[in-house]
Amino acid sequence: MTDSTTTNNIRKKLQKFQEENIVIERNASWYNYKYSSYDYIREKIHKLLDKLQIVVNHSIQDYWGILYLETIIIDMDSWESRASVLPINANLDPQKLGSAITYFKRYNLGALLNLIIEWEDDDGALATKKQAPKPTTQTTKKPDFTEQAFAKFKEWTDWKTADDIINKKEEILNKYTITDEMKTKINDFLSSL
Repeated sequence: MTDSTTTNNIRKKLQKFQEENIVIERNASWYNYKYSSYDYIREKIHKLLDKLQIVVNHSIQDYWGILYLETIIIDMDSWESRASVLPINANLDPQKLGSAITYFKRYNLGALLNLIIEWEDDDGALATKKQAPKPTTQTTKKPDFTEQAFAKFKEWTDWKTADDIINKKEEILNKYTITDEMKTKINDFLSSL
């Protein structure tokens, strides 16, 4: 059981953290996509976390036979903690597994600390763009994503990081016309990685 003074301690510290309004820029890129690397995020927040006496710990946990990346933030004054966990596909080769772990570290940390990350991705761009007037003459149809393109995508994923694969999937979804059957094939393939 946690008493109210302990509970208020970590809550107050998290409130102080958020009052600083730290904005994390996207410092890395892959093709047209920009993202914030884990090292860069840590660099931007570590001094404030140290000042507030909040420690971040990442570990791999086995819950009921499923591996998870568990990220815990701990208030060193009260020993109160908050955690975020994401499942990891243990069947990945070591390089892809390492990339997935780094990817999940970023997302767990962002969720726990409510980080503000500058977004220049498709959904952010779509949300802020003014709609262009519809063309009155001719529209250009996206090319179909074929079985041959799918086979090339599968080959391409060898030795790629989880971030690279996720970004490539988004690129494919935006660039091609994809049938529901093909979307299912892509998702099934990616979940098997």
